[in-house]
Amino acid sequence: MVQSVSYRLLFIGCAASFLMSQQLCAQDDWLDKIDRQYEETFEKTDQAFDRAMREGVAELDQELADIWGESRQLPDAKVWVGYSQDRKTRIIVDYDKGEMSIEGVNRDQNDLMWDFQNILLEDSEQLNERAALRRKLIEKTTAFRDDWPTQTPRKRIERPRHRPERQWQAEKTPQAQQSERKRSYELSKIIAPRTQPKFMTRELALPQGKRASLARLTIPLRPDRDRLNAQALQNPVEEVATKYGLPRSLILSVIKNESAFNPRARSPANAFGLMQLVATSGGKEAYSYLKGKQVIPSVDVLYDPDKNIMLGATYLHLLNTRYFGKVKDDLARQYLIISAYNTGPGNVAKAFTGKMKLKSAIQKINTMNAQQIYQHLQANLPYAETKTYLRRVSKDTKTFASWDA
Repeated sequence: MVQSVSYRLLFIGCAASFLMSQQLCAQDDWLDKIDRQYEETFEKTDQAFDRAMREGVAELDQELADIWGESRQLPDAKVWVGYSQDRKTRIIVDYDKGEMSIEGVNRDQNDLMWDFQNILLEDSEQLNERAALRRKLIEKTTAFRDDWPTQTPRKRIERPRHRPERQWQAEKTPQAQQSERKRSYELSKIIAPRTQPKFMTRELALPQGKRASLARLTIPLRPDRDRLNAQALQNPVEEVATKYGLPRSLILSVIKNESAFNPRARSPANAFGLMQLVATSGGKEAYSYLKGKQVIPSVDVLYDPDKNIMLGATYLHLLNTRYFGKVKDDLARQYLIISAYNTGPGNVAKAFTGKMKLKSAIQKINTMNAQQIYQHLQANLPYAETKTYLRRVSKDTKTFASWDA
């Protein structure tokens, strides 16, 4: 009898365990389903955002083709192109090459010189009015606009072996943020002093077989323009460097190599601003950390110099703590995050183990010194572009080393 009862109890217990496990499995399946739906929603949002930007670029490209034909030109990471309201005059600032030009369709030298002098007296807000692509992309992505965070999220990632992070300060008003830049003439301070613009003309092929005359004035930029542009960014750079315990020289070196200090930078890969953030990848990861929820930074946020620096530095911070925080050597970690900023942490891990897994890569990394890691990255990173990027950024941290004093 006791044995029979024991069997029944055992059966009941097994049945209860089976039902409970089924319920847990059902609960897990339900949670997995919710997670998949959540990720699919954000994936669709990312795709819609990217599509809106592609449409904006294509629309502007067609509008410019109707006026400039094959000579139309869109901005790039280190070359800004701004257009007049009628799109028949444009300014081209090559921050990397060190050259500024103004071009016009069927314009004479005196007209261009007058326009050139006026542009040199424009503040950042007025220059933004000439940034046709900036305005077009902000317009196309208005539906994705989100408020900039004013407080630090509750969940924080502590950086080991460094002083604690400073609390996020309340955001300054837009007027206060831009007042300093509005008072300084952005372009006039970086042109070479006591230099006369060079004038030239050429024939321009237009749509439908039409021809026009293209006039161009060109003037060189100052050799020390990087120093001047860095000084103009002193406040936001110092703020984020203090907040995250990052070297100021690293932030400035990344800016120089990403955009050459072009505040209206936009690459063909849709990376934006001084630190060249892609809205749906590194920009999204940094912005989501600041907001405490998954969200894409809007185009106007990415184009804002102060906010772009905050986002770029936040992404460097995440690379420094979330991904490579267990790397013991500080200089070695810097080489790793520089490389990862360009190619992603997975590709950096792949350089050490052949797989995009960080845990095993970090184990190997911690058996090497900083110089060995640098040499290993130069030999094994998947892309030549990243090797060059690591070399240049590392070199330029020495150029800006005085900022770390």
